[in-house]
Order: sequence, then C-alpha cells, then structure tokens
Amino acid sequence: MLLGLFARPTTALTAVVVAVLVVLGLTVPATEGAFVAKVANSQNTMSTATSFNPGTLPYRSNFAGSDAGWTTYGGSWQTSTVSGFGMYADSAGGNGGNKSITGSTGWTDYTVQTDVKIDAGSQAGLVFRVTNPSIGTDAFTGYYAAVNTANELFLGKMDGSGGYTQLQSTPIASSIALNTWYHIVVQAVGCTFTVSQTTTGANTWTAFTYTDTGCTQTAGAIGVRDQGSKASWRFLTATAGGTTSTSVSPLNVAIRGGSFPNATAYGGTYTFDQQAETISNTAGGSGDKYVENTSWGDMTLTGDARFDGTLDNRDIGFIVRVSNPTRGTDSLTAFYVGLGKTGLILGAQNNGYSGRGPTPLGRTVTQGEWWHLTVEVVGCKVTATASPSLGGPAVQNSFDYGAGCPQSAGSIGIRTLGATASWRNIAVTPR
Repeated sequence: MLLGLFARPTTALTAVVVAVLVVLGLTVPATEGAFVAKVANSQNTMSTATSFNPGTLPYRSNFAGSDAGWTTYGGSWQTSTVSGFGMYADSAGGNGGNKSITGSTGWTDYTVQTDVKIDAGSQAGLVFRVTNPSIGTDAFTGYYAAVNTANELFLGKMDGSGGYTQLQSTPIASSIALNTWYHIVVQAVGCTFTVSQTTTGANTWTAFTYTDTGCTQTAGAIGVRDQGSKASWRFLTATAGGTTSTSVSPLNVAIRGGSFPNATAYGGTYTFDQQAETISNTAGGSGDKYVENTSWGDMTLTGDARFDGTLDNRDIGFIVRVSNPTRGTDSLTAFYVGLGKTGLILGAQNNGYSGRGPTPLGRTVTQGEWWHLTVEVVGCKVTATASPSLGGPAVQNSFDYGAGCPQSAGSIGIRTLGATASWRNIAVTPR
C-alpha cells in the first residue's frame, strides 16, 4: 500500500488556532495581508505571509516577469524567463554604480546569495546592509561584495557620502569569464562578513572573513550592483543568520554537469537536464532519496521542487541532517520538509516518521508547478517555508524537537513519497 501524505501516522497535536494579523516591515497592498496560526504546543508555530515579501525573512526573488519590490538607482533593468526561471539584468553599463535594492533596512544578521553573470565589462555582485541609496557610483551606505575580471573576490564599503574603501580582496584560482554564472554568498553577522564564491555548481570555493571593527552599519537592505559593466542575476535569496568562519563552505547544487556530485541514491531513477539545470526522479517510489555526503550542523537549505506526475496522497521535498540512510520509506535519521497536494509537511525520521502538520497552503499545488522551499535548522529547531516560485502567499511551519534530538548533524538530500518529481537551485549555507 502506498504510504502518502494522508496515510502516514502523525503526532497528535491539540490545536487551538488563532488568526493574528502580522504587521509587515514594508508597506504592501491590502490584499496581501499575513496571518499567524499558533498551536497549543508552544514549540510549534505555523503561518502564512505574503510571497517572500521584501520586509520579511526568508526572502526570495524569482525575477520571472517582474521586479516588484525592487527599487533601481541608475541603469536599465529588465526581467526575463529562461528555461523556466527568472533572470534580472542591467543592460546600461557605464561607471554609475548601477544598483537595484530590495529588502528591509531593519534586517540585521543574514545570508544573501545569488548567481551573477558579467555580460560585458569588469565587475558585478551584491550589496548588503544598505541604507540611504541614491543614483551615483558609490551613493549609499553599506557594503559591496563582488567578483571582477581581474580574477578577484573583493569586499568594499560605501560611506554614504560618495566615498568607497576596499576592505579585502583575494585571488580566485580560476579565471572570471564573461557570460559565465558565478555563485556569491555573503553572510553578515554583527560586524563580521564571510564572503564566498564559486563557479555555479562547481563548489570550488574562494572565501574570506573580514571584521569591520567598530562598524556602525549593523542593519540594512540588500541588492545587486555593477560597475563599468553590464550584468545579470538569478536565484537570489536572503535568509536569517550566518556564520563568521570559512571553516565550512557553502554548497551550491546546480545540475550543469549532468550529475548530482558527491551524492548517493537510495532508490529511484534519476535523470538530469543540463539546460534547465534540474534533477528528476522518474520512478516515484515510496521513500526514494538522493543524499549528498557533506555533513552539516546548523544550516539553511533553499531550493525548488516540482511534482511531475500525480499528486494525490504523495509528497516531495528535502531531507536535512541525514544519517544512516538506506532504501525504504523512512529508513534514515533526518528531518523532512515536503510539499503535498495541499500542505507543507514538517517531520522527523528515525527509522520511522513523526509528522508536524501538514500546514495548509491555501490552495492546491498543480502538476508541473515549481515551489520554493526554505529549511532552517538551528539546534533541534526546524523552520520550513514554502511559496510558489512564480509568486504567491508563503506558508511557514516551525517546531523545536528539543535538546538531544537524534538529528544532531548530517547530510542533505532530495526525497519523494510515491511521486515523480524534479528539483533545481539547491543551495546550503552554514549558520
């Protein structure tokens, strides 16, 4: 018998649901109100919010048909959709430090990451901790992390008065080429910034950590910027928290080489589309999983998942803190965050399954539709967030499994329960 979303045993929760209006950090249209539902067990919370609204974390920009929520300062900006995912580009070039800003000036410690491609010129990257932006080369207060065609990863600081100071740079072993995607990760914690870079999907990281002693710019928005260049960006996310060390590198799984590197399959039949950068399980077995072999403690995973076949009584998603995986429905120790036909699933596996949900999505997931999932694990607390990749209300579920949980460290992976499915744009960062 197929064990699916509604066939599984779940831990009973006596729930008293209270709808509370959430006041968001940025003004949004009245039709985008957000609500929080609290469960009687104080360790568990569920909520719905606007579609990764720029005032809240986690945040994700899909760039598919619109740059809503972004404000541009110089440049000529366009969005486009390529192979089913959105892309944001500045086609103006010039030396005006063209930038586009989103997020909240109240954000403090966070991780922001993106793919960036220099289309012409010499440099492009991310800005963070941004306040007081205006048109002009260095016209904002905040920081700039970028790559350049001199084969450097560098960090600079804008003082809000048109001044710029380069804080640190490090050589990149491989050449930075035009029309090639590179993945940049910035983790800002207090006055310490960890900046990492790799060719997208390669995981050959260049990284450094810099402490701006006595910094006063401890909060600010995020954005993208180029200088003397035309550039493009995609897959931009911002999530809470970060690390102050380069001892654990991020992970960027972009299926551009026709494989899932450093990973082992436990059931399933997998295919790779290098142009669309997707991995698909065409078998749809009960508990098929593909596990990457890096071990993580506190971490954040972001990625997209899609049902390719029937949805009824089936689910797909991500597993984190994986240990002792074997073939079988729940033959592993892990946390599982999944997507069902109508709900966001959060559960724990330890050669068995204990579920917390599902949290209603507010509508039905459709076959072939991409959904973006964020999984945050700190200690034994797991927070899951889901939203349609092309935009729509975000839903969140969080549960603290308590000190001493068996899922203390482990790998990440993808998983299906009776469904054929695809995944893309999987990224993991340490916390």
